[in-house]
Amino acid sequence: MKNLLLILTMFIISTPVFASQEGVLPFADVHITSAGIGSSGDIDLLIERNITGKISAITIKAFGKEFNIEREYINKLQDVNFNSIQLSYEHGYEAIGGKVIYIIFQTGFISGTKDRVLLVVKEDRTVEIKNKF
Repeated sequence: MKNLLLILTMFIISTPVFASQEGVLPFADVHITSAGIGSSGDIDLLIERNITGKISAITIKAFGKEFNIEREYINKLQDVNFNSIQLSYEHGYEAIGGKVIYIIFQTGFISGTKDRVLLVVKEDRTVEIKNKF
């Protein structure tokens, strides 16, 4: 009897376990509009992807201007298989670039956020990418 119990215990311990895995559903083209807050005015964000799924263009309409994000910044976003976007605004100060739009590209799961990349676009057309923030 003890041998049978030992054999059953070993069988249960050595049986492979199969679990479901959550996968990222990446966005294709993205178009987000916002009525804005305070002095931001309307915000319009368009992200386009090419046939291979890589970001081909990012256009932001804000502060009465159109911003076409340059390729060097788009290239820094290519490794983020994002499935979440956060959009926020700061009034800023004219001396340091003026109004600011913050766009966070995130890869997230129900267990939490895996990757985050911040795209900063200022009214004076200054653009920054931050991976650690």
